[in-house]
Amino acid sequence: MHNPQVSLVVVGEQKVLRIGEARLGVEDYRLATEDQIVRTVFTKVKAEPGGLIVLDSWDSVAKELTPVERLQTEKAMVSVVQASDSKLVFVSEEPAMTTTDFLVDAIVELSLELKHGYFRRWIETRKIRGQEITRPRRLFTLLNGKFKIMEPLEVRVPGQYQPKQYVAVSGADGRYSSGVKDLDRLLGGGLLPGSSICLDHGSGIPPYSLLPFDLIIQSNFIASGGCVVSIPSAGISPDMVLGPLRAILPLTRVESSVRLGYFEKFSEPCTFTLDANAADTTFSNLRKAIDGLKGASNRPCFIELGLDKLEYVHGKREVIKRVALEMTKARGSGDVLLSIVGDFTESKGYISAISDSHVMFESVNDTLTTQTLSPTGPIMAISYDYSAGFPAVSLTPIT
Repeated sequence: MHNPQVSLVVVGEQKVLRIGEARLGVEDYRLATEDQIVRTVFTKVKAEPGGLIVLDSWDSVAKELTPVERLQTEKAMVSVVQASDSKLVFVSEEPAMTTTDFLVDAIVELSLELKHGYFRRWIETRKIRGQEITRPRRLFTLLNGKFKIMEPLEVRVPGQYQPKQYVAVSGADGRYSSGVKDLDRLLGGGLLPGSSICLDHGSGIPPYSLLPFDLIIQSNFIASGGCVVSIPSAGISPDMVLGPLRAILPLTRVESSVRLGYFEKFSEPCTFTLDANAADTTFSNLRKAIDGLKGASNRPCFIELGLDKLEYVHGKREVIKRVALEMTKARGSGDVLLSIVGDFTESKGYISAISDSHVMFESVNDTLTTQTLSPTGPIMAISYDYSAGFPAVSLTPIT
């Protein structure tokens, strides 16, 4: 019922459980004594050496034994199994009470953690005899009844993969597609015109880890006839943004559709200059860049504002006042405005409150995760696949 990899087939007149072509033996020992279980293990080992035996809910039987009896029973089974080159798994629901720690070759603990109303699932490797434990704690999911451990995030740049021309993805019901199909499904078809989103870079997020995610959203806007104006967060240079865009989009399209704002002056034609001494000039130049790209056709614009950098230069009050005004303008013109905040962005509480949605990103044991905090949604693990010639983004629910 619960494992889609297991099928019930009829062999002759007998119903048999199988995983693929392998027959699966399942016996109900909930009312068995320890003697019956030990005899069963010994019989299986002798009849089918080299097999795998799983004792589910071992605690339910072991609790009926004294500590000495339990230890003797476990030692007997482990010794016989190891001598026959078989494998034995004890499944315990009370890991703190186990007596098998020093007997077994490996100890793995599964746990749940509630995070903003949704569970995160953890697998923790506490012991592997004779091996180094490189990643002791990792996220896993039981999505669609299958156990999957989340892999570390892999961030590549063109040259580390073979870039190919990006093809636009269309939105549904008058929305702009993000270019990420999993994200579009969560958003009901894509990004709403005029919406504002607070993107929260939580603890442990390196600036470059979300660049492939940004690349796909920006590329899809540009390839769909829109434009992109961004004031990148601290640590993101023009080359880090423009290099990947130029690798997967026509150069003329990038030159005519992208503007990046910096407090430093660059000879790069796709950049414009901000004024560290005057917030009025900074946001005036931002608005000029937006209006210049939108043009007479009023094409849709994807606007990204790194509030961590803007707040550091101009202060919290100036940023809040002007970003709120930009949100109003974006709503009226059907653009999408993304406000990027971090752990130490003082305006985060206010900006997230006035935004249409608040999305949190975190780096969890080398796995990049995202969760919508407003409105609340499940925790998702992010992965990048470069086989298509650009970083295809996937979101896997931690369910």
